[in-house]
Amino acid sequence: MRKLGSFDVRKTMTQLDGYQQDAADSAEREDGRLELVATVLLGLGAVLIAWGTYQSAWYDGQKGTELTNSVLATTQSVDAFQVADTTRALDQILFVEMLASGVCSDSGQRAVCEQFTNTLSNEGREELAAWLSGDVSSIFNAKRRYQRGGDDLIADAQQYFESAQQADDTSGDYSQAVAFVSISLFFAGISLVISRTNARKALLVLATLFIVGPLAFMATLPIA
Repeated sequence: MRKLGSFDVRKTMTQLDGYQQDAADSAEREDGRLELVATVLLGLGAVLIAWGTYQSAWYDGQKGTELTNSVLATTQSVDAFQVADTTRALDQILFVEMLASGVCSDSGQRAVCEQFTNTLSNEGREELAAWLSGDVSSIFNAKRRYQRGGDDLIADAQQYFESAQQADDTSGDYSQAVAFVSISLFFAGISLVISRTNARKALLVLATLFIVGPLAFMATLPIA
């Protein structure tokens, strides 16, 4: 064996081969870990995209339902106001006839007076009772009792519309989260075809950020 002083060439070469093999094994293990991380991120991202897409679609459908209910309630309120105006006009005519005939002031015409009173609508009888108690705004000027049904429907329509807006906002939030998760899939996928370890790590860090952020954001959103 050739020696240069105390320097053993064969032993040194063996050690170098061992170091190279250790480095290769270490690089292979590192590649395996990075591939595992990328695979996990791709799987998690796919699940988040499916979940977010489902939630976005559900709330988008809910928005359409609430808008339909709002339009329906508004249409019904218009009909209710028209019926209220007609009912109020008929009650006014009947009330004028009652006053003009004097049946309610004649004790002998009590039955006729009760018949007139029973012919009034429920709102009309309330108006008559208020007028008899001294409320001079009743019968001819007050619409508050007749329009209660329409007012309730208007309030319902506004509530449906606000619910539709909230559903639209939630659907949009889920869609935005899904878009960011899609970016993470791109970074994770690219990391699988790049050989440079540092570049792969950087891409996986970006992929992780684009998954953790949307995941935390989705956790704050309502669930269908």
